[in-house]
Formats: sequence, structure tokens, C-alpha cells
Amino acid sequence: MGTVARQTAEFTPLDNSGTHLSLRSAKVESANRIAQGFVRFMMPFVAAKKLAETQRASKAALERLVAADVAAAGQQTAA
Repeated sequence: MGTVARQTAEFTPLDNSGTHLSLRSAKVESANRIAQGFVRFMMPFVAAKKLAETQRASKAALERLVAADVAAAGQQTAA
């Protein structure tokens, strides 16, 4: 429908060496005001499930990247 929904991820280090991830979403944007209004209206009805699925997939991908990065750092230290 020509709409854009922007999302930002913020990583904050924790005292226990962990990381807190905050996700923020902006309002839907579109040059087509009808599409923009429709998507904004429908988001609460369909977005919760889709957003949760997308965030779970993104979290899993991020965990794989971090694990690979940690493993690579461990190999460099051992070398």
C-alpha cells in the first residue's frame, strides 16, 4: 500500500554485562493519505501478532550474530 513503518532499536549496556534492547516504532508514513489512514486504523488489530512474530525473528537473528561474534572473538584470543 506504499506505507512505511520505521522502527529503531537501542542497545543499552547493563551493569551485569548484559544488554537491554529497546524497540521504538514511529507512526506509519505514506504519500497516499488514504492508505496511511487505513494502515494506522488497522495496525492495532493486526500489528500485535505480526509485530511480535517479526520481533521474535529479529531477536533470534541477533542472538545468532552475537554468538558468532563471541565465538570469533574467542578464536582470536586463543590464536
